[in-house]
Amino acid sequence: KSQMAQMKDQARQASAPPVLDPRARVSLSFNGAAVRDILTFISASTGINIVYDNSTSMDQFLLRSYSINMQDGSAEEALNQVLSANTLFFKVISPKSILVAADQPQIRQRLEEQAYMTFYISNADASEVFSTIQALVGQLQGLAVRPAINLNKTANSISVMASPPVLAVIGKIIDAND
Repeated sequence: KSQMAQMKDQARQASAPPVLDPRARVSLSFNGAAVRDILTFISASTGINIVYDNSTSMDQFLLRSYSINMQDGSAEEALNQVLSANTLFFKVISPKSILVAADQPQIRQRLEEQAYMTFYISNADASEVFSTIQALVGQLQGLAVRPAINLNKTANSISVMASPPVLAVIGKIIDAND
């Protein structure tokens, strides 16, 4: 790898958001249980601490009845399944802690991490790469916070503000087209 590529990799690793411990496994079998009870079981069996956002009335979500049957799944898979089915989401605070909140655009915008990165285009025309990214991002469904993408023709660069996972995907698209 070139020195520039190595420096990019180091910067990405230094600013990587925390992730849940992938070794945390769980088996669930609930029939019509309250979402709060399911989350309490996941917390107790995996050691993941769950904190609830207090900006909205969480009881309307946590008291819902939900059924799930999952054998030896990762904690992240279980949380995603239970929470997304009940219009909730989680933000990883540390490898052993999450924040659960209502899945609403204004709450996601407040809680999701946003990162800003400028990609300098070496070989391709920045306008063409920009158009490709705009077309692909326009087709994405389910993004609560749309990425902000700006073209700088003078510097032959593209600047992006987005959540770290979306930013990583956009970076890969730029690298593939450059």
